[in-house]
Amino acid sequence: MLELLNITGNRIANIDADAFHPLQKLKILNLESNFLISISTETIMELSSLNYLILGSNRIFNYSYGALRPLHKLQILKLPYNQLTVIGNEFLKSASSLTEIDLENNNIEKIMPIELNNLTNARIISLANNKIKILREITFFNLSNLEKIDLENNRIGQIEDNAFSNLSNLLTLKLSLNKIKSLGQPFSAVSNLKQLYLDLNFLSNPTDGSMYTFQNLTKLEILYLANNHISYIEFGTFQNLEKLVHLSTEQNQLVIINGNQFRGLRNVHQLNFAGNPIRSIALNGSNGYSQLRSLNLRGTFLHSMDKLSLNNLPKLEIIDLYRNKIKVVRWSSGFVDANLVTM
Repeated sequence: MLELLNITGNRIANIDADAFHPLQKLKILNLESNFLISISTETIMELSSLNYLILGSNRIFNYSYGALRPLHKLQILKLPYNQLTVIGNEFLKSASSLTEIDLENNNIEKIMPIELNNLTNARIISLANNKIKILREITFFNLSNLEKIDLENNRIGQIEDNAFSNLSNLLTLKLSLNKIKSLGQPFSAVSNLKQLYLDLNFLSNPTDGSMYTFQNLTKLEILYLANNHISYIEFGTFQNLEKLVHLSTEQNQLVIINGNQFRGLRNVHQLNFAGNPIRSIALNGSNGYSQLRSLNLRGTFLHSMDKLSLNNLPKLEIIDLYRNKIKVVRWSSGFVDANLVTM
């Protein structure tokens, strides 16, 4: 019996209700790059063995109620580059076996409440390059096996505090290129998170006065805050991020770097401050970042080496000072402790 059917790159606009009747054992169906505009229950009724459905690069904007309900074994759904605007009508709710959902590059503005809550087997959800504005507190509720959410390049300006509750296995969260101005405490329930991307937003203060924004992210290894409007980092912001290895804050508005701002980063290997208008920087490994290996200060406003104070950083190997305004080279005592390989 046929298990894989690839009909990509044709001109299919409609599929008869009984078209797949002889293909009841089909496991993979690829209809990418056609002219389909809708998904109906009648069309896929016979595909009860299907594991993998690819419908990318069509013109799909509509689907029938519970359209995926007959696909009891469906694990992977790929629907990028279509014209969906709303996820609701039990479209995904009826497909509880899904492990991976790709809805990138649509026009999605809204995900109806509890539409995703039945996807208890889902590991990856990609909603990048859509038009979502608000993340409600129940949007991803109950997805305890979810490992990755990609929400890059949407229009998200508001994240409710419990938007990511009950995501105990979430490892990667991408919120780059949105319109986020403040955070509150949306990450309090994702304590196993390892990678968090908040670059290319409108943050002026990553914690907005709350020390609890990142407090529970004790397993976080990578944090991107680049290309925001950050001018100030409060003391204690990163206090509990003892597993953090890479912190990127390039292309912000930081003027003075005080080591107390980064207290608690016991395992950080890379600090990236490139493109900030920094006038002075003082880092002392006794504050907890003695594992620092690489310091990126490209394109900052340092005028003199004596404005760069580095102490108790025995593992520091690389300092990048490309395109600064340094006129005077006067070494500070801290460089004696460093094992510089490149500068």
